[in-house]
Amino acid sequence: MIDSYGFGLLFEEPPTLDSGSLMNRLRQDGTVDLVSASDEVIQVAYPDHPVSIAKGMIPSLVNIVRWANPVKPSDFKTALEQTYDWAEAEEAMSRCRHKVRVADLTGAGLPYQERYELIAAVLRAVVEVSRPRAIHWEPADCIVAPESLARRLSFYCNVRLFEITKPKGNRLMDTMGLVALGLVDVQCLFRELDASKVAWWLYQFARQMYAKDDFVKDGEALPGIDAAERWVCRHQLAMAPPSRAVIDVTPSAPHAGKG
Repeated sequence: MIDSYGFGLLFEEPPTLDSGSLMNRLRQDGTVDLVSASDEVIQVAYPDHPVSIAKGMIPSLVNIVRWANPVKPSDFKTALEQTYDWAEAEEAMSRCRHKVRVADLTGAGLPYQERYELIAAVLRAVVEVSRPRAIHWEPADCIVAPESLARRLSFYCNVRLFEITKPKGNRLMDTMGLVALGLVDVQCLFRELDASKVAWWLYQFARQMYAKDDFVKDGEALPGIDAAERWVCRHQLAMAPPSRAVIDVTPSAPHAGKG
């Protein structure tokens, strides 16, 4: 689990952040208080989502921060490489120079579902008010088109693809983002399978993980792409960085990746 769960909103021109307009939009979703507002930072508090600290209970806090330094496409190289559902992502990012970061400060003290739903609600509101050109989903490390935000958030993660050169024919896909919520990411080393179908299987797995937490036991076999197949699951370390625990899924023969 990460201390601060955040998103980078990216703009071609310096964005306007009006705290009054933002608070009006945020209050459509629930009780929220304005803690402070300046040209650089707007901080909001959610008293209905309290978290425990050493001195007692405090409201959940979220910061909306105008980034001081200009951004450039190379800052998001890995995210662009693993963005597969927005063909125009690289073109959109090439013109973005300004950033606003939306991130929780105390979200790690909330149950993971409550945390995710709260930061997602704040994000949607800021996006509606500020109209960014693109969004960097930091824990998932991918670029999201603003018009696709609601759909993408409903998967809780990104699915990445890596071509394995030795042995030839192997491909690795994994989820990125679940571990940031204190859950477990999943990976699959495979061959001679449609990558888009494997991706869809992994996204559905991620949805189950979000709903049930770590629900899979080592050695348990789940239905594969073909429901008649059984794909075996085991906990182990990730094959692709960053280093983290994952559930490794082995497809049925002849589709299991070769070591």
